[in-house]
Amino acid sequence: MSWDKLDFTFKKLLNKRVTSETKKYYEEIGDYTINVHATEIWAEDIPGTPPVSTTSVVEVIDKLTLIKDTTVANSQAWYAFRSGARLKDWISDKFDSTEDATYAIKLYDQDNNQISLTDTSNWLFDYQTGVLIFDSTHSSATSFKISGYRYIGSKGVANSTGVVNGIGSSNYIPLWSDSNTIGNSIMTQTGTTIININGAIRATTKSFDIPHPTKPSHRLVYGCLEGPENGVYIRGKASGYGDVEVSLPEYWSALCNDFNVLVTPMKNQKLFISSQNQNSFTVQRCGLGFFRKKIIEFSYLVIGSRRDAPLITEYELK
Repeated sequence: MSWDKLDFTFKKLLNKRVTSETKKYYEEIGDYTINVHATEIWAEDIPGTPPVSTTSVVEVIDKLTLIKDTTVANSQAWYAFRSGARLKDWISDKFDSTEDATYAIKLYDQDNNQISLTDTSNWLFDYQTGVLIFDSTHSSATSFKISGYRYIGSKGVANSTGVVNGIGSSNYIPLWSDSNTIGNSIMTQTGTTIININGAIRATTKSFDIPHPTKPSHRLVYGCLEGPENGVYIRGKASGYGDVEVSLPEYWSALCNDFNVLVTPMKNQKLFISSQNQNSFTVQRCGLGFFRKKIIEFSYLVIGSRRDAPLITEYELK
């Protein structure tokens, strides 16, 4: 019985191997023929001219002996097999850039005589599944070999190369500048735990989420304090007699436009800020000079607004 091309096409559309005209479609084995899973996508470029030896993308195979499919009568189906597994992903001549060198499969008999496509056996090779089928029995061959090329490069979408265009720098997190191009973003990564951003972060909320320090199998989440400025603060404790001066970091005047100082006495004392400049502030006890000779202790909180990062609190949508 001759092959029915409609039967062949029907089985391929149903993602079935095609091995015999006597098998119903549900008797054939399912395989990747039309529908392709993401993990099966060839992700690397295939050269237009077949390589002379195996590369990281293309495997060169010379006269691989095929295995007969014993479920098909009259030796009309054979398949590529090696090291306990079927060999699929054969590269077809659709990738040829010239007619001089081709990815097309070459078929040989057991004596290495090449069998042409015009042979009366009317053979057909399925590049996706690695199955060889015959329309009729070959007149003299008892076994068959093939020479061709298999794709062995990386697969999938996420780790693909050659799929998009763009340039980037080490440690930069990429940004899609359009639907096909990626480049550097304003984010870089230091080590495995630090993200650096050369710009502003805008979010509906901001918080930290850490293992709970006292409750096993719990997490602790704190939200960020927010206000109409990009604020900075310093806090601490101080003590002394009379006028107690607290020095601010040497960079403070360059960092802040203005700042406020809040003082909390540590004991039953009446204190006030007697002076304040960009470099320091001074705290005194209220009352006559006699009381000012006693020791004072206090905690302080200094809050300022950054010079280099003015905050626009309202803006119009465009």
